[in-house]
This record gives sequence, structure tokens and C-alpha cells, in this order.
Amino acid sequence: MSIGRLYHVIHMVEDLDAAEAFYGAVFPMEIYTHHEWSDYDKRLATLSILTDNFVIELIEASRAEEDLGVSLPKFASRFGARLHSMAWFCDDVPGLARRLDAAGIRVLGGQYGTIFTHPKDTFGQLQFQTGPPEIPVPDPRLVAGWELSPASRKHPIGLVRCSHVTTMVADLDAARALYLGPLDGRLLHESSNEDARHAFVLVGTDTVVDLAQPLRAGTRLYDDLERNGQLPHSFTFLVRDLDEARAHLTSAGVPVAESGSSSVLIDPAASLGALIELTDIPLLGDPR
Repeated sequence: MSIGRLYHVIHMVEDLDAAEAFYGAVFPMEIYTHHEWSDYDKRLATLSILTDNFVIELIEASRAEEDLGVSLPKFASRFGARLHSMAWFCDDVPGLARRLDAAGIRVLGGQYGTIFTHPKDTFGQLQFQTGPPEIPVPDPRLVAGWELSPASRKHPIGLVRCSHVTTMVADLDAARALYLGPLDGRLLHESSNEDARHAFVLVGTDTVVDLAQPLRAGTRLYDDLERNGQLPHSFTFLVRDLDEARAHLTSAGVPVAESGSSSVLIDPAASLGALIELTDIPLLGDPR
């Protein structure tokens, strides 16, 4: 059993057109699925490659009364616009399901070679997907010879890669054991300060997950965990030049919530509830 590339991170939104407009103004978007309706999930979705190791899935869930008991509409009704979950490709999804089950993690099978974990067992829901031919919409990155377009590589925001996805956990020791055990992750480093404890774990071939346990009330991380529970909190991109990235945000009319010498946080009101950070500092011990 081997977990591979990141399949996608889901950003639940209330207006898919508005979300596409935001991401299109800020990032290079190579859209390969546009406004796809799933009657199984009761949602519209757009899938877009932002960097070669990061795909965002924008989801607008059905608001129809008869659909509100389905997972995605239920989540949207409860939490509103925010990050929802992470998903990876896996070369042996049934084998991974057995491994998770043996660890006491509840697993639900879906369509097209997909499994989902129970969010209470894995610090937020995780999805694992078999690759082609079972995946209904082939990811262009899985095709031999694929590479980012010249326009994406020259985009003024200057993305290098997704640095990491931060997920909120109430118990860092338990989260670390899950990610280093059944998920076969590799610990890159740990850090702590007065605000939070962090463990940065390489999952699969190209994704780093920052398991973050907040320690101090009044911080974004603490307040998000208190309000919403254990879910993905944010994602961070490594950029070539932070000053150039700041200039691009200004020219695009996108406000920032926080700006420092090594990072910028886009105003979540502008990014439709997602916390998106830019940095020019590579992660300690990052092998990518």
C-alpha cells in the first residue's frame, strides 16, 4: 500500500462563480473540471491545478431541502464557507482500508474506488482515491509528460509549490501517531511556541501536513478549533519572492489580513472563508 500525490483540498463555498473569480484573480488556475454536478454528493464542483503538487476543489453544495441530510450539504449548512477536507491518490485503496480498519478507524466506501474516513477518527475527514481508470475525471498531472503551462510558471504570484496544509488537532500526540502509523507519514520536524505545537509530516509523495495544536486563546487557530472542531485550517504556498507576491495581491485588489517579513495571510473575507498564506521560507527538512 502506497499513498501518492495529493488528489485535492476541498474548499466549500457558497457561490462557485465568486470562488472561481477569486482564485482566478490571485492564482494561476488550470481548470480541468468545471461546474460538474454530482447527484451522489449533491454538489457542483470545479477542480483546478494551482501548482504541480496542489489541486483545489471548489464545491458549492445543494441547498435543496431534500438534500440537506447528505454529507456535503450538511457540512455546508453547519460550517458555511471554509476548508473541508484533504484527499490523496493511493495505489491500493482496499489495502489501506483494511489497515485503517485494523487501527480502529471507521471507513466508508464511496464511488469510483474511493474511501472516506470518519472525521472524528482522523482529525477531520480524509479521502483516498484509486487512480485511472476508476477515477471518473482523470487528473491531468497523472498523464506522462504533463507539466504546468508556461503561463502558470510565469504567473506574477510566483508559486513554487504548496508548502503545507495545516489541520487543527486537539491532541498532537494522537494526531502524530495516526499520521506516522496507519498513514505511513514521515516526520520532518516539530516546533512549538506560546501559541501552538506543530508537527510537520510528509504524507505520500508531495504533501506536507502541519498538525497544529493550539495553546493560547485568542489566536486564529485556537478560535477556529473551538468554534468548528478538528478540520483543515489553512494552506500555505511557498513563493519565489514575497514582495512580488504582495505587489500582485495589491494589483489584483486583494486585501491581506496579516503581513510580516516572511509571510502574508490573505484576508479570509476576500478568500471566501479559506485561510491562505504565502511565504518565502522553505520548511525545515523539506525534501521536495
